[in-house]
Amino acid sequence: WRKLVKLFFLPLQVVKFRRYLKSHPDVVVHAYYAYYISIARFSGCKYVATPPGSEVLVRPYKSRAYKFFLGVALSRAASITVDSTAMQKSLKNLYGLNADLVQSGVDIDAITRFGVTDTPREQVVSIRGFSSNYQIDQLLEIRKEELPLQGISFCYPFADENYKKI
Repeated sequence: WRKLVKLFFLPLQVVKFRRYLKSHPDVVVHAYYAYYISIARFSGCKYVATPPGSEVLVRPYKSRAYKFFLGVALSRAASITVDSTAMQKSLKNLYGLNADLVQSGVDIDAITRFGVTDTPREQVVSIRGFSSNYQIDQLLEIRKEELPLQGISFCYPFADENYKKI
């Protein structure tokens, strides 16, 4: 129902955003999440779209309506940025769209410059969703091989429906 409420208010938010754009005519908007990308798209402004992984790698494959909605939202973006090659390939396959790869995350080289510690670890912690794009299966395999006796804790986003299946 939450998505229906957001969809209901989309036209109102587009109108309000167009009013804002009248006083900022040369702005380039960076929109994150399909909903805000849609607001930018329908407002007629120039925008850069950055959809999160699950919006490209999971949802379009589960819902034809969502796939259509995301395609329309991205269709007029001046640029699309993603943080994985899997997302680049998915956007190309789904919509024929090119996306620039801008990886975010942890700089392993910077961390290893501080040195590796031999401090024993008692717990593995994963703060992520359970959808396949989060590669939980790989995390579990590595843990089984490297730290078979260590416990594991998952901290998952409250909106991730997949945790209920585990």
